Amino acid sequence: MVTILPSTNTNCYMLIIILNDLIYYCFQIN
Repeated sequence: MVTILPSTNTNCYMLIIILNDLIYYCFQIN
């Protein structure tokens, strides 16, 4: 499962990957 959500920072989106564990990190969108 992969979910992309906008975060509170408009320049940053949260990428959530659920495999064996919940992994999430922020990446920049220019």
